[in-house]
Amino acid sequence: MEEKEIIWRKVALLQVEQVFLFLLENASEQLAHKFLDSIEKCTKIIAAHPTVGMPSQKKIGVRSYQVVGNRRLYYAEQKDKIYILSLFDLHQDPQKNKY
Repeated sequence: MEEKEIIWRKVALLQVEQVFLFLLENASEQLAHKFLDSIEKCTKIIAAHPTVGMPSQKKIGVRSYQVVGNRRLYYAEQKDKIYILSLFDLHQDPQKNKY
């Protein structure tokens, strides 16, 4: 199966950047880069196997895939593309998660 193109929504990129900066400031540079590596690995898995994620209970056509710890990437597949919609920390109030 051919990998699909990954397209990041601005909000998802901002969320990844926020977590990276938080880890950089409050944990370690090594942990921050490990987080980015994990995001990259997950997006490659999703690109190769779009149905690997768990279907959303709130939005049709949206799936989520666990990244590191308690974070999930939410994404939607459309034809030959995968849109990364959001990175959500499961420690947050579930009502804040629109997916």
